[in-house]
This record gives sequence, C-alpha cells and structure tokens, in this order.
Amino acid sequence: MTVTGDRTILDDQVAGATVYEWMKRWEAKLGEFATGPGGLLDLGDGNELLLELRTDDYDHVVPAVNGLTVEFLRWLAQLAKARNDPNAERFARRAEAMDRAFQGLWNERAGWFDNIWADGSRQPFFSAHLFDLLGTSVLTGSQRQAIAAHIQEGEFFGEYGMYSISRKDTVHWDRLDADWGGGGCYLGTPLRTARYLVSEKELSLGAQGKGLSRSG
Repeated sequence: MTVTGDRTILDDQVAGATVYEWMKRWEAKLGEFATGPGGLLDLGDGNELLLELRTDDYDHVVPAVNGLTVEFLRWLAQLAKARNDPNAERFARRAEAMDRAFQGLWNERAGWFDNIWADGSRQPFFSAHLFDLLGTSVLTGSQRQAIAAHIQEGEFFGEYGMYSISRKDTVHWDRLDADWGGGGCYLGTPLRTARYLVSEKELSLGAQGKGLSRSG
C-alpha cells in the first residue's frame, strides 16, 4: 500500500474476514484496554503484551503504545472515510480524544513522555521503543527534537551500538531482556530510528527551501 498506493489487499480474505475487517476488530480489541486516564490504554501488569518484553515496570500506561495507537486510529479513520464506512467519524473522534490524553503524558523537563503505573505515579521510562513515535504524526516539532536529543553517548549510544534503555535510566536498565531491557537492542530499532531521523531531516530541508517551518 505504501509503495504502490494499491489498497486492494484490504479486501483480501484472511480466516473468514477481510484485512480491513481485521483492522476494525483490532480497534475494538484495543478499546478493551482503554481504562487509563482520558481513555489511554492500560495494559495492566501483563507486559508480555508488549512485543514479548520482560523488562520490570514496562507496563500499565506505556506512552509508546498509546502514541502508536493514536497513529493507528488516524490511519484507520482515513481508510474508513475512503471506503465510505460510517465508522470513519467515530475512529477519528477516538483518535483525537486519545491524542489529547496522550499529550498529557509529556514531561517537558525530561524531554520524554511519562509512564503511568497502577498507583497513579508517573515518571519517564527511557526505552528505545519510544523512538517509533518519531515516524508518526503524534509529535510536535519540539517534542520530536527533544526525544531525538537523547540519542547520544551516555544515554542510548553504547560502545557496540544502541542500548534499548538509556544508561541514564538507573531504575530500569538491566540485562533481564537482551534486546529490550538495556544491555542490548533489537536489531530493527536502530535502523528504524535512523530512517525516521533521515525522513525528518529531508522534510526539514524541504521546508527550509520553501520558506516554511516545522516547529509546531
């Protein structure tokens, strides 16, 4: 779909439903977890829902998951509108309501989004998982710059590559989970992050050439 613009795959049948129908079912499934503040997703203690992560404390209201859900809902709303699906407006409303709640997680001082735990406490959990938001529409320009600024030595850069948790996060950095717990990093994360940053640089250069700004 991204490369060709051909969306016929949405009508392919998979296990008794079209791909598009499965996307709508996923929206409904995500709604089952929308018990956090403002309808944010709260995954509870079951962090195995998060890419098989086993890192302590990476649970409940996780900002990366919520930001990616906003992006998914926006995309689903666009697809639904193109298909004259009456659910399109509902998807769009849910996306923007969730985005407002998601923005409430922003921690200006940390330059990061906070995690919220079961007792209502909140603080940033410096996981490289958050870098996937650099490839979405959910960040402002200043948020994007603040998050990217953490990609440096002493934080996410190590001697042999990228850490999955920043070395500055002394609470959560460990070796319990080789590719998500701190000591190592899932191979796809540095490559995706580089792609997001290159895309952002290209957009910024294009905007400068047109006398435009991407600061908001």
